[in-house]
Amino acid sequence: MKIRGYKISKLSWIFILIAIWTGFTGCKPEQPPQKLVVLTFDDAVTSHLEFVAPLLQEKGFGATFFISYAWMRDTTHFLTWEEVAEIDRMGFEIGNHTWTHEPLHTEEAINRMDRNLALVDSALASQGIPKPVSFAYTGNHFAPGSIEKIREMGYRFARRGMQPEIPYGKIANGPLYDPEKNHRLVIPTTADAYPEWTLDHFKSIIDRAEAGKAIILQFHGVPDIAHPWVDTDPELFSQCMDYLEETGIRVIAMRDLDAYFDIQDVEDPALQYTHGVPGGYNPCPQEGDVWILAGQSNMQGAGRTPDTLVNPEIWMMNMDDLWSTARSPIHRIFEAKAPAYAMAFHELNSNSGTSIESTMELFKKRASMSGKIPIGGTGPGLFFARHLLENTGRPMGLIPCALGGSTIDQWDPNHIPSGDSCLYGAMINRAQSTGGDQIKGMVWAQGESEAILGQPETYEAKLLQFIDATRRDLEKPDLPILIVQIGRLITHNPEMARNWEAIREIQRQVVRKRSNLYLTTGIDLELDDVAHYSTPSNQVLGNRLGEIALTHIYNLPGHADQPVPHSIELKQDSVVGSPYLHLLYSRVSGMLKASGKPTGFELRIDDKTPFGHVISRVELDPEDPAGLRLYLSAIPQGTGQLICGPGINPHMNITDSKNMAIPAFGPIAIDFNSLKSNALILE
Repeated sequence: MKIRGYKISKLSWIFILIAIWTGFTGCKPEQPPQKLVVLTFDDAVTSHLEFVAPLLQEKGFGATFFISYAWMRDTTHFLTWEEVAEIDRMGFEIGNHTWTHEPLHTEEAINRMDRNLALVDSALASQGIPKPVSFAYTGNHFAPGSIEKIREMGYRFARRGMQPEIPYGKIANGPLYDPEKNHRLVIPTTADAYPEWTLDHFKSIIDRAEAGKAIILQFHGVPDIAHPWVDTDPELFSQCMDYLEETGIRVIAMRDLDAYFDIQDVEDPALQYTHGVPGGYNPCPQEGDVWILAGQSNMQGAGRTPDTLVNPEIWMMNMDDLWSTARSPIHRIFEAKAPAYAMAFHELNSNSGTSIESTMELFKKRASMSGKIPIGGTGPGLFFARHLLENTGRPMGLIPCALGGSTIDQWDPNHIPSGDSCLYGAMINRAQSTGGDQIKGMVWAQGESEAILGQPETYEAKLLQFIDATRRDLEKPDLPILIVQIGRLITHNPEMARNWEAIREIQRQVVRKRSNLYLTTGIDLELDDVAHYSTPSNQVLGNRLGEIALTHIYNLPGHADQPVPHSIELKQDSVVGSPYLHLLYSRVSGMLKASGKPTGFELRIDDKTPFGHVISRVELDPEDPAGLRLYLSAIPQGTGQLICGPGINPHMNITDSKNMAIPAFGPIAIDFNSLKSNALILE
């Protein structure tokens, strides 16, 4: 056939007819569906502008930078608002990540959200940045109330973490965003970047890309010097971005999702999650009372004699987050599922020059060994649980969380956004996973690190912050907490000795500053090494803790309390005429007694022990079962200081009839002129 002089073949006619048909019907040749990656970066880290944004701009990638003011006062490591504006002018999306970065799952935090988010919006507007349409939940914590608040405030998209599919802090491949299953206000994170990431792991994430879904990546700083637990190495990041470029995957900002999906509100179980469900729901298998054990090595346990007793009514959440019948050792650190333990262990041993990769490898190897023959020493926790079970008949559950050598800063509640990558976050997540109703209280033994490091000045404030935050985050404002006063260190170091005394006194006094705080001590007990209680001593300490709990928390009559110093009077011996301080204790069970000659006190004048004014001997008061007589070589003129448990390695041997030891105290200032006529009241 010819058209205008051209001869047309039969095959050409077929193509012409197809073209005519598609022209009439509007059909177009089908294009391959696009695979998508959404890049997100949290917390306004300086490296976002210095390194990340230029690299992404060069590759033509989109990204969302979620801005929180929480750390922006630190202009060395975090952006200024003017620098945030530079990222906006480069064409990237700026999202809201709250002003304070507080977790958004409590009623109080949700009530503050309007102002919390509006402050960020206002600061952005002052720089000419449009009101954000995307939001990221802080620390990946959220609740139905915070989701509804985000909806009311007009946000189009909101990103959650990998939970509950993947516990916070775990290096794994999480869910892809599926607009047919995932609600736009709880978009799941597919992968959360941590220092342990490798290029192969990143490739395994990207290779899961599917048409009709999107991979959501959550980064922090590249690098993140101020928050090393979420740091990403710049060289690795560059390699990851090169791989994205090689695959041809479209890399976009969160706001761009509308261009690729017909997004409708869908039913999503995540809309009903109450805490972002970190770690999932993991209650104790047996109905009973659950106790959290936290602190450093004397809670972790270093007793060298094995404890082989097992009671089927005492359970423990092993460090791998699996419940089992409690068997010593209960702190099996190398089996920890939470990366916090390996990271804190590495930090504590940073002077060794070992890399974080080597530490992680060490934990993996020892985890395998510990799974066969558990690695760890004997501590007080299991003895404590046995004592409670024997006296209440209630099954017990233990959540061991302590780490030897850990500092109070490593338990800082401000690290909670890092979840299972910090000790505090891991503790809260593990406790929350039980559902919370079974949590009966906490036992805390920590403070030796601050005594060694010479940091007593800030210890009280940090300890109270830890206590208040724990009660807040577990939503138990009256959570009972038993504090173990730090014991002895077998060394001679006069400078460190004053720090040791100061920490002991802070612990004694702090229980007066909050309700439901209780103290006990093991300062009189024998050690197995330079600082750690022996197994028999841990049994005594566990029983003492149990007695405090039975008296104050279970309200059972006939159990012991912690003896505390009540008053001091200046008296004279009626037989020999020698002056003595009459030290009276309260909360004594039965009477005070001593193994051998009573001892453990020192009198100081101007912070020294002068030759002419010493405590020459200590006697149990024959007239008062709760009293001691501290005989003086002479009565000082003016003021002095009395201390019980002086120095770093005091010898103390006074208990009551139920084997509850008197605590260390002081130095307590004494005006001897006033004491001649008035007793000094200590409580």
